[in-house]
Amino acid sequence: MKILLTWHSGMIGGVETWMVGMARALRALGQQAELFFFRRGLIAGHVPSDVRVHFGDLAEFLALTRAGAFDVVHAAVDDRDTGVSAVTWIGPRLVATVHGRVTPGWSSRNCDALVGCSRWCAEAQAAVTDLPVPVIVNGVDLDRFVPPDGPPRGPPVVAWVGRGADLEQKRIDRLAAIAPALARAGVRVWVADPDGPSRAPCGLTAVLERVAERWSAVPVESMAAFFQAVAASGGCVLSTSAFEGLSMAYLEAQACGCPVLGPDVPGVREGVDPSLGGLYSPHLTPEAAAEFVLAALRDREGMARRRRACRAFVAERFDFVTTARRYVELYRRVVSVPRRARRVWVIPPFTPAAVRRYVGDHWTPAVRQFEASQKLAARGDHWLAWRTFLSSLATCPSIYLRPRRLARLLRAAGTGATRHQPEVPVR
Repeated sequence: MKILLTWHSGMIGGVETWMVGMARALRALGQQAELFFFRRGLIAGHVPSDVRVHFGDLAEFLALTRAGAFDVVHAAVDDRDTGVSAVTWIGPRLVATVHGRVTPGWSSRNCDALVGCSRWCAEAQAAVTDLPVPVIVNGVDLDRFVPPDGPPRGPPVVAWVGRGADLEQKRIDRLAAIAPALARAGVRVWVADPDGPSRAPCGLTAVLERVAERWSAVPVESMAAFFQAVAASGGCVLSTSAFEGLSMAYLEAQACGCPVLGPDVPGVREGVDPSLGGLYSPHLTPEAAAEFVLAALRDREGMARRRRACRAFVAERFDFVTTARRYVELYRRVVSVPRRARRVWVIPPFTPAAVRRYVGDHWTPAVRQFEASQKLAARGDHWLAWRTFLSSLATCPSIYLRPRRLARLLRAAGTGATRHQPEVPVR
């Protein structure tokens, strides 16, 4: 099979890391896998040379999926607004994974399969779709992420990993409140942030820059060495997240024998072994949270046990080979099932509240699909433009209440675009 893994961002984060790992794991299982990003961000310079990657807009994405004869497009549910669901009108099957951001608007009409990367993600997404949402947990490359050699050599490092600008999820403000107490106790504070201090709130930047020994981006290819250095110091990774899907960073750290201490919140509790005592109440004061970390670091025998146990915990449950195999099984199932005929006309909900929700969930992807169809038509790819028009109409017919769009739709229909046959058979 040929799989295209896609994501709306091009930064360096958990999903991007997961995509690179998935592409390699799928290839090891004899499948073909490539990457597509809708934005050319920091990841552009950090995709390994052995992984083929593409960048572009929706029109370029759809042209690639057709020309490349992909069997499956694998997206994230929060790719919804990119208009990625238009691919179901072209041929490939569409699979979408919940990586922590539950997104309404997905259904059996615009997607072939949904997956949760953790139990809570699957349950939350299942509440807003008619599709089943099984769990396939994220995986780690256990050959790359390995513990360092030799006993720990302090002073210990407490590392924080995430995007500081994302206050809603990562809560770097909590770190800023905890870190001064750690530094006063002789702990070295490292912050691995793709944006560095540049996008963190000014007040937090001033606090953290005074106490952080290091605050910078860590390239994807250097993450294993980063976690090994933290583990070699006798330190740990500290999470302050309000929630996680299932953090790749926390799994990678533990695979390197680096314990993770984090709040008892969705996504963190599924990726940290609670029997090791690594979870703390999210309601702790900053002073109490700092003491929780310091008490763990002072317990050297306990930390030695945690280093061994966290590696075993990840190896048992989060091996990327197992993750990739489960996805290949899913891909084969969705490819083998005949697709229902695509329906253009949709009976919308009737209550005002339901109409508002429907339009809110579907308007943006439909507009993106309309815009992509215009670009494809301008390039002379009339069959693909027409299919993308139909996708936009099925996604949210309301966008054609605007006369300009309706006129363009009618002109497209009048060109005889429906008579153009695809060069690649629609599966």
